[in-house]
Amino acid sequence: MTSKKRLYSFLFASSLGTFLEFFDLALYSFCAPLIAKQFFPQGDPLVAILATWGIFAISYLMRPLGAIWFGHLADARSSKQAMLISMAMMSFATIAIGVLPTYEMIGVWAPVSLLAMRLLQSIAVSPEYNLPSVFMKNNAWFAKRFGLVSSMSAVVTGLGMMSASWVMAHMLGDGNYYQWRSPFIIAGFLVGTIGLFLRLNIDDNILSKRPEVVPLQSVFKKQPRDFLFGVFLSGYVGCISYALFSFLVHQLQYVKQLSMGNALAVLSAGSLLPSGFSLIAGFLSDKYPRKYLMTIAALVMGAVGFVLFLNMSALDIKVITILSCIMLASLGFFAGSFPGFLAELYQQEYRYTGSFLSYNMGMSWIGGVSPILFITCYGFDYRLPSYIILGYSLAVIVFMERTLCRALITVVVNLLTLRGLRGLASQPK
Repeated sequence: MTSKKRLYSFLFASSLGTFLEFFDLALYSFCAPLIAKQFFPQGDPLVAILATWGIFAISYLMRPLGAIWFGHLADARSSKQAMLISMAMMSFATIAIGVLPTYEMIGVWAPVSLLAMRLLQSIAVSPEYNLPSVFMKNNAWFAKRFGLVSSMSAVVTGLGMMSASWVMAHMLGDGNYYQWRSPFIIAGFLVGTIGLFLRLNIDDNILSKRPEVVPLQSVFKKQPRDFLFGVFLSGYVGCISYALFSFLVHQLQYVKQLSMGNALAVLSAGSLLPSGFSLIAGFLSDKYPRKYLMTIAALVMGAVGFVLFLNMSALDIKVITILSCIMLASLGFFAGSFPGFLAELYQQEYRYTGSFLSYNMGMSWIGGVSPILFITCYGFDYRLPSYIILGYSLAVIVFMERTLCRALITVVVNLLTLRGLRGLASQPK
């Protein structure tokens, strides 16, 4: 097998894990009302849905632990071994969610079992999103097209969520006891089987040489600011993603009184946009600085998200569909540059550990709690979620353009001082 074919084989094998990860996350988000009915007592529907999202949020707390383990394994020993273990665990947990008994059958053990599988799944998926981009950054063959090829993680992310949206909207409708379970079982079995077969055939010889020891302390001692910045940006991706793929669907059902099928149809209208714009951003990021592309996307998402969620009850469904499509496209544009940006933050000797940990901490601490945070805030004041999205987007813009912001502030200060005025007066005429 030629070098190019081996590298492409690695890219496809690693992308399957990301597909299954986001397919499952989107399915859980879409099925949250059905899961709440079957895994929790129905005395108070609001408590049941909050508990469902609580399990979703709690499970994310395990992702940093998985990132530490898989990151050290990939940096110090073998990324092939890390990929095999990750895929096996993820497939098992996904299938198990589809066959768990309900609260009526086993009582309190139903939500406990659901939590256990979500925890296992969170550990398993921790390396998947960053594996392709980190591997490609360590291989010179991809140097000239690193941005385009690393955007595949974001493309597959969009395809996973789009597939879950399509399945729920066109095949399952509002769902029942068996319908919502079948996608978990089928996807876990098929993707897991194919993924394990492909990953077993990956040759570790194509991977770059690893150091014998990769201490976790290197990430914090050598690049603490970059690590925090990676956590911050990863949380932003998770926050916007779940605002669209979970909170928006929830709002369309409870505020606009749409059925689950119709609510998912609104989202499905732009389901291809994230993947398409991820490819565009990946292509452009090989020509222009990634941070500029991400800044533009954050500006659009902040403005459009603020309008979309500020008072959804007053917006027409067509307007909501258009605004959601713009946000989906902007999310894809941001995410297309993000994997490469994150991989480039760290030194090669601990790049897997740094990328895995910052991404999973951001997704855990910020992205994972976003759905329940939005729903809780909406209960107090319907405007709060829109302000959260706008504020977070503005913070991303400021941090991404911190050098530009400092320069602009310096210019403004100089212009407002006598020194600045004297400097202008002394210019040659």
